[in-house]
Amino acid sequence: MGLATWFMRHGTERRNIFLEEGGLVRAWNETLSFLQSNDLLNNVIYVDLLNEYPNWHGYDWLKNKLNNLADLKQYRLDYRNVYAGLLNYWKENKESLIKWMDGRISDIAGTAAKYNLVCGNTEGWGPITWFDHPELDWKWVKESAEICVNLALKHDNYKFICTSNFTHPQFRGMWEDIRWHNQITSKIKA
Repeated sequence: MGLATWFMRHGTERRNIFLEEGGLVRAWNETLSFLQSNDLLNNVIYVDLLNEYPNWHGYDWLKNKLNNLADLKQYRLDYRNVYAGLLNYWKENKESLIKWMDGRISDIAGTAAKYNLVCGNTEGWGPITWFDHPELDWKWVKESAEICVNLALKHDNYKFICTSNFTHPQFRGMWEDIRWHNQITSKIKA
């Protein structure tokens, strides 16, 4: 099992611990101490103390420090043009991207097989930064997941598969497509 930091706003009121400097250390210390005292730490393979980027977690003290260091300025994206460019790139490069992903999955599965290990992905296929917006949709995100799930299923030892980084309630356009989730999950479990 892997542990990762995804302290999203979810109504538990535990978020305030991360507003203070040292709160992240305190939270992980409490978590790991709990696991150890309950004889569960042996199940943990790795701990990702700060999963991906602090911008998504509410670590205001860390964001402020990073912003001051980098003097970052916020800018506004033209989503229509960005999305059109992305879809154009996807259309023009889909074959080579699929070939690349097939090669990477095969390399991972092959190396794992040499050691009689199972393998898989804990991150979803496709983008890492996407969201519901009137000028964006989820079609290409779902398409990339479907393609990559099929590539992964070619390997008997590829056992854990995350379909997308956006299968959470805050991503309504993806979350509410129950038919797609059932279809892709059935394929994985078959």
